[in-house]
Amino acid sequence: MKKIFVLFVIATFLICVGFSGCFDDEDDNALNNLGYSNTLYGFGLNPPDGWTADESNPDLIVSFIGPTYENGTVNIRIAAGQLETGMTLYDSAMDLMIQYLDTYLGEYTINSVTNRTINDMNAFEIIYTITQNEVQVKQKQVWIEKSRKTLILSYSAISDAFDTYNTVFEESLSSIVILW
Repeated sequence: MKKIFVLFVIATFLICVGFSGCFDDEDDNALNNLGYSNTLYGFGLNPPDGWTADESNPDLIVSFIGPTYENGTVNIRIAAGQLETGMTLYDSAMDLMIQYLDTYLGEYTINSVTNRTINDMNAFEIIYTITQNEVQVKQKQVWIEKSRKTLILSYSAISDAFDTYNTVFEESLSSIVILW
């Protein structure tokens, strides 16, 4: 199960360093009505009710920890990055994802790959299923691009619980405000 989270280490290899100091008090006010905000990275959203925020992982901005099952925890993890010069969001996300899946997971199935829009921002979504120690885990990553920077939200759950909590992930996703 721990290998699943290595994805964020790879996906956030190019952590953006230019976030701090870019926002003023008026921008901060745009985040005040949200359940979680991070002024350093300039974004906020409403996490699912009752989920716990954890900012202790240095490879992530924040994790929201939801229900725990025998074989894992339902969670949302958020990281930031920056697109390489000349790379599209699709190319950047797919290159990192395929490299990670092939190198670290071996047994996986890509369920869908979609370009989408979230609150008028360009986004890319990939859903895949992995099997580790006979446990199937389904993960959805949504990469949101604004000003060549990316916010990467990853929702993960055991396959049997994925559809149940996907709705609350999508509600959180639809509440996102990015100030960049």
